[in-house]
Amino acid sequence: MLIQRAYKTALRLTRAQEEKLLHYGDVVRFAYNLFLQWSEEGYAETGKRPSTGMLIKRFRAERAEKLPWTLGACSRCEETAARALEGGYKKFFEKLKAGKLAEMQKGKRPRKDGKPHGFPRFKRRQDGFVPCKFWGLKASDVTDHSVRLRGLGAVKLHERGYLPTEGAKINCATVSRQGGHWFVSLQVEQDLPVEKASGEPVGVDVGISNLAVTSDGRHYDNPRALKSGLRKLKRLSRKLARQERGSARRADTKERIARQHYRIGNVRRDALHKATADIVGVGRAADKRPSLVAIEALNVAGMVKNHHLAQAVSDASMAELHRQLEYKAAWNGSAVMKADRFFPSSKTCSECGAVLASLKLSERTFHCPECGLEMDRDENAAVNLIQAQ
Repeated sequence: MLIQRAYKTALRLTRAQEEKLLHYGDVVRFAYNLFLQWSEEGYAETGKRPSTGMLIKRFRAERAEKLPWTLGACSRCEETAARALEGGYKKFFEKLKAGKLAEMQKGKRPRKDGKPHGFPRFKRRQDGFVPCKFWGLKASDVTDHSVRLRGLGAVKLHERGYLPTEGAKINCATVSRQGGHWFVSLQVEQDLPVEKASGEPVGVDVGISNLAVTSDGRHYDNPRALKSGLRKLKRLSRKLARQERGSARRADTKERIARQHYRIGNVRRDALHKATADIVGVGRAADKRPSLVAIEALNVAGMVKNHHLAQAVSDASMAELHRQLEYKAAWNGSAVMKADRFFPSSKTCSECGAVLASLKLSERTFHCPECGLEMDRDENAAVNLIQAQ
C-alpha cells in the first residue's frame, strides 16, 4: 500500500542555526503579508489574483533593491509563503462553494479589515515563528542522526534512527517551533506491505469519562489534559494581563504559557496514540488484529455547542481519535465502518434489542427493563456498534 506519512522529531540546533531559522521565519511572515497585499491590489485592478509563480518572481526581482534584509534567507522562504497563501485562498473558496460561509460567521465578531472569517489574513509578529518548508530533499540528506536543510547544513536530531533513510520518497520537510522546542517533520511516501487482518471485529465507543471503550471490555482512560493543566494556565494568563506590553518579563510569561500548552498537547496526543494503536493492534500478527473496527459518526461540532460539555468534549478530542483509528486501521489491514449518527447505541440493549426512552449522562450502568441486562453503558454501546454492521 502506498501511504503518505509524516515523521516529526525534535532538533538540536546550534546558536547560528537557530538565528538563521528565526530570520527565515521573519522572511516567510513578511513575504506572506506582502503577497496577500499584492493579491488584493491585483484583484482590485484586474479582477484576477496574480499566480503563485508571478508573486515569487516579483519578490525575487525587487528584493535586492527594496528588501535587502531578506537576501540572507534561502529561496524556500518565499516559496513557503506563496504556497501557504494559495492554500488559504483554496480552503476559503472551497467553504464558500459548499455554502459554509454563513456558518463560519455565526457567533463571531466582524473582522477589523472587513473581510469574512476564513479569508486569508495578515500574519502578526506576536503569533510567533512561522513554519518554513524545504522541498527537494534527497534520501542522502537524511541520516540516523541528522537532516540536511538548505542554507542550514546538517542539523542534528534529538531522536536517532527515527526518520526513514531508505525506501521512502521525501516530499517536503517542515521546520516549526513550539513551546521553546524546534521540530522537523518529513512528509514522505512509502510503499508498505499490508497483510489483511483476520481477528475478531471490535466496536469502539468514544466518550468523556473514558477516552474509548471497546466491545471486548477494554477501557482507555481519559487523561483530561486540559482540565489538569488549566489551573496553571489561568494563573499564567492572569500574570500576563498585569505585565507591561513589550517588557522582557511579559515575553518570558508568554513563553511559559506556550510551554504549558505544549505539555497539555503532548499528554493528550500520547493517550490518543497509545489507545488507537492498541485498538487496531499495531505490531501484532494478522489474526490478532481486528478485521473490522466499528465506530459511530459523531457530530462533534454540534456537541461543542453545549456550553456545559464544550470544554470536556474538546479535551477528549473525539474527532482526532476517530481520525487516528481510520488511518491506522487502513495501514494495518482492517476495515472501518461508521454507524449512522442517529443510531441509539447507548439506549439499545445489546442482549435483547430493547430501546430505552431516555438515558441520562449520569447513568454509567445500562439497566435493561426487558431482559434484566446490567452492563457498563459505554461497553454496551460498543457491542451495539458491532451488531449494527
